[in-house]
Amino acid sequence: MTLSRRALLSGAASVPVASAAALLRQDSSDAVFEDAVRQIAGVPGIASAMVRIVRDAFVAKFGGPALLSFCDALRGRPIDDAAASGNDVLAEQVRFIALILFTGEIDSGGRKRVPLYPWSLAWATLGFTKAPGLCGGPAFGHWEKAP
Repeated sequence: MTLSRRALLSGAASVPVASAAALLRQDSSDAVFEDAVRQIAGVPGIASAMVRIVRDAFVAKFGGPALLSFCDALRGRPIDDAAASGNDVLAEQVRFIALILFTGEIDSGGRKRVPLYPWSLAWATLGFTKAPGLCGGPAFGHWEKAP
């Protein structure tokens, strides 16, 4: 097979278009995923850093293609409608995100990490206290004192 200059240039011209399309889909998926995380949380004050940590944990557990499928399934739909659709995989993914948001725990290979524990939504449900270390006082905060 002889490769002509014209064939080479026409093939090379399509590469940036394909890459740009992939980047646009990824940017769109990031926005959809962030919206889904905020809907699952049910509160407006979720920090972008929390969304990124949840996204990284999601990709680590389910994989990148699953993230795109998750976003495609939720694009333009409320999380309640998607979760009630009967799609067991989607329901499991929603539960996974909710568990991280409310407990701050991430299960990685049978070992629990707690990168979001102090900012987990479970603390937001308690009006009378905050997470240890964030509630005033040195080190462990007021949790060091017995009630």
